[in-house]
Amino acid sequence: MSQAVIDSMTLSMHDLTDDSKEVKEVAHRLKGATGALELTEVSNLCQQLESNPEDEQLKQVLLADIKEIIKDASLYLKQLGNN
Repeated sequence: MSQAVIDSMTLSMHDLTDDSKEVKEVAHRLKGATGALELTEVSNLCQQLESNPEDEQLKQVLLADIKEIIKDASLYLKQLGNN
């Protein structure tokens, strides 16, 4: 599960920084994924970005949160491997 989260969030980060992708669509997809993981604050950011896809500052905050999720999931996987 953690690897799936890492993969999904990495793809979302890439898509949010890819000018050919629609920010609104990526934010919508990410809102569903983070909502399913009960990451309410991040899901709320996604909803805000979906409504305001041109908000670069909001996008940067969301990208920073995604990086933290990836870091935490990677650390979890590493800890599992050490047991």
